[in-house]
Amino acid sequence: MADVSTFEERQLLEQAQEWLEDADGHLQFHHMTVVYRVGSQLFRAIVKSRLPAELIKDTLAELHGTPFSLNDVLPIYPSHLKRALDASAMGWFVKQPRLLDIAADGGTRHVKELLLHEASIYEILESSPHPNVGRYHGCLVRDGRITGLCLTKYEVTLHDEIARTKQPFDPVPILEGIQSGLKHLHDLSLVHNDINPHNVMFAAGDDRPESKQALRNGKIPMLYAPYPKTTRTA
Repeated sequence: MADVSTFEERQLLEQAQEWLEDADGHLQFHHMTVVYRVGSQLFRAIVKSRLPAELIKDTLAELHGTPFSLNDVLPIYPSHLKRALDASAMGWFVKQPRLLDIAADGGTRHVKELLLHEASIYEILESSPHPNVGRYHGCLVRDGRITGLCLTKYEVTLHDEIARTKQPFDPVPILEGIQSGLKHLHDLSLVHNDINPHNVMFAAGDDRPESKQALRNGKIPMLYAPYPKTTRTA
């Protein structure tokens, strides 16, 4: 299928830089991967130049990407997995597969396997709930395929709270909550692998209108983790 659209018809969806280690152990830029849409058709393209993010859109008209379909990256819904209700009506966060995870040769099996693997982990967490682990609400399904995983939506990160909070706060309750959630994950033979202030999140509404009260009052934040490992401690 030829990619012969006009620039106005192209929509940038995802972009990322790929860096590789050279013989001396130094990271060197290798290429950029760009995913864009033309009408209902998706394309994946490789850009050899390292461009600032704001300039990527200017290059879309010059790209000749490889076409693929959402059906190539969305797994068929297995009936044993929990099916979610209307995510938009419930205000949930819908975690969708990363189109950038498509293999360098265009293979899409990896993306499907990641999404199914993450869904299976969330199912384990739902069957073994813990007060310091956030909630999973099931798979969002369309036309018999999983389009995303529905999670309770959290608005504020620990990084944000620290940046906006002027008064000192007691970190002990926060650390204890994270430790409790992580112990639960480890007891289930799960690991997190990406704990940092950007992944620690606060539940909206619990400590509003001044969210910084969450820190002063010793409330425990949510810990968010990207797939394929686990969810959030709170």
